[in-house]
Amino acid sequence: NMGKSSLLNRLAGEDVAIVTAVPGTTRDFLRQTIHVEGIPINLTDTAGLRDTEEEVELIGVERAWQQLKCADVAMFVVDDTSGVTDADRELLRQLPVELSRIIISNKIDLSGSAPARAEHLDGLMIRLSARSGEGLELLRDELLNRAGWERGGEDVFMARGRHLEALRSEEHTSELQ
Repeated sequence: NMGKSSLLNRLAGEDVAIVTAVPGTTRDFLRQTIHVEGIPINLTDTAGLRDTEEEVELIGVERAWQQLKCADVAMFVVDDTSGVTDADRELLRQLPVELSRIIISNKIDLSGSAPARAEHLDGLMIRLSARSGEGLELLRDELLNRAGWERGGEDVFMARGRHLEALRSEEHTSELQ
């Protein structure tokens, strides 16, 4: 109940994900394309990464881990009223090392924190409120940054990190031949 689905709804500008006060509401993953400055960004809302004995939720958690394997960026949502917990840090350690991550400290409307973008012990952190929308521009700017978009340029070229790596590998192979 960190607000992952609420955040997706806020970024999408519509209610695409079910939101309730019941932990474990999100069972399956939901894909949604949002546009930031005209740039399409594909988001996937998944079940929370937590231990559960409930059979359907367990399948959702397994699918969430599978989705992380093909992601370019993980938006790891925590509750700003409690901060990054030891359990959160353990989950962060389990994420693929090469996976770029943004820690989103949600619910600043409840904690009283101000919107902020800052380096944190566990990675880049953005403080925001999915409910009020405060700090959302910080996240949008960071998503554009991770997508390789720069303000002010006439031409825009974007590529996923793994695509760039494949191109570098191809260049290297061509040099060797």
